[in-house]
Amino acid sequence: MMSAPEIRFTAPELDTLPPPGHPILTLPERISPHAATLETMILEWADSYRLLETDRQRERLADIRRLRAVAR
Repeated sequence: MMSAPEIRFTAPELDTLPPPGHPILTLPERISPHAATLETMILEWADSYRLLETDRQRERLADIRRLRAVAR
């Protein structure tokens, strides 16, 4: 029985940025005091362009933490 050859794969574009141990990763995570306002504005923007066709899509947008990421 033959064993499968070991395949090495590297993809630098998939590396974590910043790399583990980078000083910026030690900074405390803070959320802007304007986060709720920003989230509301983003949802209103999506509604104004009719980007969300269903209530479920709107709920999913509101639930994702990308809005929180923007507020950071």
